[in-house]
Amino acid sequence: MPADQSGGPSPLGRPALLGAVSGMLSGLFGLGGGLVIVPGLLLVIGMGQRRAAATSLAAVVPISAAGLLGYSLAGEVDWLLGLILAGASIVGSLAGAALLSKIPERHATFALALLLVLVALRMLGSTTAAIERPDLDAARILGVVALGAIAGLISGLFGVGGGFIVVPALVLFFSEPSTLAKGASLLAILISALVTTLSNARRARVDWRVASAVGSAGVATSFVSSRIAVGLPEALANRLFAVLLVVVSANLVLRQRRRPRPRSGPGG
Repeated sequence: MPADQSGGPSPLGRPALLGAVSGMLSGLFGLGGGLVIVPGLLLVIGMGQRRAAATSLAAVVPISAAGLLGYSLAGEVDWLLGLILAGASIVGSLAGAALLSKIPERHATFALALLLVLVALRMLGSTTAAIERPDLDAARILGVVALGAIAGLISGLFGVGGGFIVVPALVLFFSEPSTLAKGASLLAILISALVTTLSNARRARVDWRVASAVGSAGVATSFVSSRIAVGLPEALANRLFAVLLVVVSANLVLRQRRRPRPRSGPGG
């Protein structure tokens, strides 16, 4: 009788499978997992966009916490960096949500997809691992704040987490080792998802039954894959992330192309 009226009660096997896959990606790459969860809830479960996004964020909280624990046990979390990123990304996501109706989404999506491919090519061509990180001075802090704000802006505009921007940017432009970058990314994602979920819960946007199924299935895979990630050689980790960026880019383009263009006229 709850949420899904489309032919009987919806089994939780499919949400659990979504959770397991997104947890694996979250722990391995320092992402939230929304890139898998949101399309899955839209296409497989048949949720509306707003409810799917809110339910996804609720599931991301335990998934990112499990991945963060895995990196933390290996000493691979830059806590200060993650906290700075989280604060800046929350502000950026609010700005992105406000700009949502003012920016032509189709062109912005294609531009973001192109940017991700360029970053992927840069990561594939990068053979040097980050050896020693510079101190967190004022200029570096400002740069991290800007990065967090940009990641949040992208999150607010496109409804996807900013981890796929944060991790490569920290590696390429801030000389952060990839494991520390992923740990910091998961910390920022956890805080941001928690804050937004509290807000969504007050507005009754979350399907807690589905979120629990997705989140609980993703916890184990996120933790295990984070433990695998900390043992990967730096060059291999960067190349795997570059491949993921190309996949994300293709996913963004395909999702945008599937959306019907807005109709001009009163009947839309």
